[in-house]
Amino acid sequence: MRPTVFLPEPIAACGISILEKEHDCIAPWREGRMLSKPQEVDMLREADAVIVRLLKITASELKHCSNLKVIAKHGVGVDNIDCKVATEHGIPVIFTPTANANAVAEHTIGLMLSLARNVCGASQALRGGSFADRSSFVGIELYGKTLGIVGLGRIGSRVAEIAAAGLGMNVQAYDPYREPGEYRGPADLNKSLNTVLAVADFLTLHTPLSKDTEYLIDDECISMIKPGCRIVNTSRGAVVDEQ
Repeated sequence: MRPTVFLPEPIAACGISILEKEHDCIAPWREGRMLSKPQEVDMLREADAVIVRLLKITASELKHCSNLKVIAKHGVGVDNIDCKVATEHGIPVIFTPTANANAVAEHTIGLMLSLARNVCGASQALRGGSFADRSSFVGIELYGKTLGIVGLGRIGSRVAEIAAAGLGMNVQAYDPYREPGEYRGPADLNKSLNTVLAVADFLTLHTPLSKDTEYLIDDECISMIKPGCRIVNTSRGAVVDEQ
């Protein structure tokens, strides 16, 4: 009997083709169907495995998943999965730590460039016929500016490499889980987040979402940030208290 894999959200066709060689795949989105939450739960109960992206798998759902043998995250952050309860039920949770590291790092650099050169505002002004306002969208250069990185994991370390070697930025970083002696990249590793906040022209966040990082950038942190600093968050929204 072939195992059943539930795919509630789209994945690449090459991934589907690999799975279908030895598994039965439940992928309603291939037929253009959108499932209700109860329907998703029913399919989760039938599956031997599930590959999720943003779908939440909570404790209440896991109680009824007697067939489920593994949960795979199509990405890095597993905050949408109750890993503690999954472990209690003997269901391993796996993820893909290196799959999108470079892509997210490049996206981060792209957002920094967009902010530096006011790309979005200038584009909207031009499309609206305000070409005469072009002088207000001149922007700044990244060369020589200070980039503050919070989180020097795979993505943060790659951002540091691109920013330092490619853009000539001074890179300052904070990561309480990184020992200075084990890091060999171009960033200066600081012992205090406040030190980085005080000097950064751009601040980029690369932390998982946990009880320690939720609202990490709060009103107190923002009061310490250098005036004019741009914040780029490609981790999780709740790392920043946006209000």
